[in-house]
Amino acid sequence: TGFKAVAVRIRAAGDWYFIKKEGQKDVNVLVATSGDTGSAVANGFLGVKGVRVFVLYPKGKVSEIQESQFTTLGQNITAIEVEGTFDDCQALVKNAFMDAELNHHLKLTSANSINIARFLPQMFYYFYAYAQLLRKGDIDMGNIVVAVPSGNFGNLTAGLFAKKMGLPIKRFIAANNRNDVFYNYLQTGIYSPKPSVQTIANAMDVGDPSNFARILALYGHSYDAIKRDISGC
Repeated sequence: TGFKAVAVRIRAAGDWYFIKKEGQKDVNVLVATSGDTGSAVANGFLGVKGVRVFVLYPKGKVSEIQESQFTTLGQNITAIEVEGTFDDCQALVKNAFMDAELNHHLKLTSANSINIARFLPQMFYYFYAYAQLLRKGDIDMGNIVVAVPSGNFGNLTAGLFAKKMGLPIKRFIAANNRNDVFYNYLQTGIYSPKPSVQTIANAMDVGDPSNFARILALYGHSYDAIKRDISGC
């Protein structure tokens, strides 16, 4: 979860700065997790004054280590176990943001990759990795292909943003497990979200990745353009 932890700490520092500057308090961070994001967010915001974090996670579908990383912290971190899948947790978070009455009474924000401020700092990893390869030499820098394990597609989307900004990555490989709605889209051009299936790679168990909409927007809804830059496996 290193790339998420770095991004979340940048986000937490920014939140603390503006909370202090604007004199805000009782900001509520809602986050849905399939395993990795929960611990990154919980530890990134742990002890940040004026912020309360609520981590929603699917019961029995994260590892014991992952669960302990965000359920044992206390302080300003509250873990909420949900009967269902990650997609159910994510739907609850999204519904909270669309509830006008709830938003009238509470200051709500998110910290997983549905919030663009969370995944944009992850672009740094791609630029840094490219710089390291450049230092090594004896590498065809015009043919770099990056494989990205993909769940909610925040990390892949960050890489695609980096490419659009000019980073010369030739192609991405979106690695899926049995939750292969994006792989199927790349094969057929049809996006058909479905309930997620539990696997041993639980952080990738997402049946309706929210960042798919961002990928579509980034490529002007062009299936052919997406296919040129992304392969699935």
